[in-house]
Amino acid sequence: MKYTQFIIISVLFLTFSCQNSENSLSEEKTTLLEEGYWQGSLNIQGYDLLFDFSVDENQKWIIYNDEEIVPLNTVEKKQDNYQITFVTYPNYFNFNIDSLGNLSGYFYNPDIGEASQLDFTARYVGKEKAEQRKTESTFTVDGNWRTLFRPGADNEYPAVGKFTQNENEVRGTFLKRSGDSRFLKGMMDKDSLILTSFDGSHASIYLAHLKNDTLFGTLINRNEGSTSWIAFRDDNYTLGDTDEFTYLVKDTFQLQLKTMEGEDFYFPNPNYENKVVIIQIMGTWCPNCLDETVFFKELYEKYNHQGLEIISVGYERPEKFEDQVARLKRYQENTDIPYLMVLGNGLANNKASEDFSMLNRVSAFPTSIFLNRKGDVVKIKTGFSGPGTGELYEQSKKEIQNLVEELLDNE
Repeated sequence: MKYTQFIIISVLFLTFSCQNSENSLSEEKTTLLEEGYWQGSLNIQGYDLLFDFSVDENQKWIIYNDEEIVPLNTVEKKQDNYQITFVTYPNYFNFNIDSLGNLSGYFYNPDIGEASQLDFTARYVGKEKAEQRKTESTFTVDGNWRTLFRPGADNEYPAVGKFTQNENEVRGTFLKRSGDSRFLKGMMDKDSLILTSFDGSHASIYLAHLKNDTLFGTLINRNEGSTSWIAFRDDNYTLGDTDEFTYLVKDTFQLQLKTMEGEDFYFPNPNYENKVVIIQIMGTWCPNCLDETVFFKELYEKYNHQGLEIISVGYERPEKFEDQVARLKRYQENTDIPYLMVLGNGLANNKASEDFSMLNRVSAFPTSIFLNRKGDVVKIKTGFSGPGTGELYEQSKKEIQNLVEELLDNE
């Protein structure tokens, strides 16, 4: 009897000890970093890119890129440090925690390698975001700017700078043929402009000096090198119709791609006969593609029952097919994409243009092709202007929605 009592007591003690141990581990995990707002900093060639992020009770982070919300996963303990990965991108932070609770480590993009590794630090702020530093300036950059990146070089490219300024605070973006530069936020300090953006895929610092309605600027987004740019105040300047940059050069529209199971996928395809089809050329590494994907998901959920189908063709940086599949599957799961996603033949050596040889070229990610119920190409859209462009974003969505409705109505 005493022996039986001893066993029962021992089991109860061990159960209680295990529960205490599990609770301690759980408590340690959830209290690793203070809940609330933090201020992070990425050092790029001596310049600090400051950004706000929050930590919740499960140690998940959200980065606030002005109005854009960038989710991350849960902090994980590695051998001698901690790591947290982004939900959408393969990028991550590696960091340690000092005795004061501050973080230090680095941000890393495995697709780019060492050139992307940026020193990272962070400090706890509290229950509200850190306040932006106040400066004085009698200069304004409010308005529309005709912009050239790499002016005078063989690979120069045009853009439109669109900025709004409230006292010293500046917000805006650059419109390009491929889309936009995301949400940019910064300030005027006397005659100097600084704008930054960190969306989990790109970390960018735009520096400029204003003189006589001209901005002389530099873009820094890696550990080495920079891109020069110049902008002139011009309220009427636009890029024109960017959809004219990509067009058909062959009458036949045929594709041979791969499913994520490694099987051949051909288009035209019996499963898409008498359907309105959007074929999206994209990559999981591409922020503008993500903006378009979010919108296409809304379109699909609204119009699929009327005959709309969407096929996303992913062009990924890893060389191995299985690694490309892993990227695309992760992207599809994390963004809850309900339509078909297939793989192109890799991102290197302009493979997208080879796969889509009926086009003059694939010059931008994303590029989307709209086909009517007969399988005829009726529109090719180059690039996508996301939420950072404000009214242009809403206008672009409305135009695409009107086109889809028109194509669906034509039996």
